[in-house]
Amino acid sequence: MTGPPVSPVSTLPMVVAEAADLGGQSVSPVTALPVTDRAADRRAEELLEIARQAVAEADNKLTRAVAAAAIRGQQIPLSSDTLTQLREQQRKNQLVDADRS
Repeated sequence: MTGPPVSPVSTLPMVVAEAADLGGQSVSPVTALPVTDRAADRRAEELLEIARQAVAEADNKLTRAVAAAAIRGQQIPLSSDTLTQLREQQRKNQLVDADRS
């Protein structure tokens, strides 16, 4: 299939529009990376710390039930999606810690 040459500049708006469609998440126009919410980051760190402590107290059993019970036990609402994200981060942290050993 041949046609007129396409300038990379002429395709830029389409690429930027596609990169910006992140399900309502803000995007930096310079880097096309999601803009982070510092309050949400602090909240995630707080939840991770609660989960870390609970796992340590549960003989290092890294389970959804342990993390969820610890967080909800402190009267903090926790969605299933947030719990999944926390568990993924816990696994990543666990792998990094294992690599350091």
